[in-house]
Amino acid sequence: MNYNSLLTNIYDQDLAMQEEVLTAVATEVRRSTALTQTFLNNKMFFAGWDDYIKERGGSFLTEPSLDLYDKYGQLKDVGKLWIPLYDLRDDCIGFGFYDDGTANPGAPVKYRMQRTFEVSKYINVRRQTYIDAIKDGYIFVCDGFMDKYHIEAYGMHS
Repeated sequence: MNYNSLLTNIYDQDLAMQEEVLTAVATEVRRSTALTQTFLNNKMFFAGWDDYIKERGGSFLTEPSLDLYDKYGQLKDVGKLWIPLYDLRDDCIGFGFYDDGTANPGAPVKYRMQRTFEVSKYINVRRQTYIDAIKDGYIFVCDGFMDKYHIEAYGMHS
């Protein structure tokens, strides 16, 4: 599943809203203004209401097997930061989700991976990051996707 059209529609229709929310997250939750541009460049976003993904990407995204909506048609990660995961072609191939606790106080886990994303088959790296890493001769390998974006926010390849 390639989610590029969903990301394009979100950023075409809701760029101002996403910029405002992501800036708040980067400065208040993660305490880092350097993350704002990294979040925007990687097209992270907030799904603010239950039908958000369906409205932006199409009703086929409600199929429970995609692990975005449950079998009752409810969006699983409403109010969370959606983190696109990319392959070397810069295709979005899945999502990770982050909850700072404000949307779901007392949630046992802050992070969730989309069940359909096969972690063992991919390394989450953008094409240009990989090219720059080869050119500069180094890359940091991280376990977590938020670690990756923190490192990249400070100009290092991850």
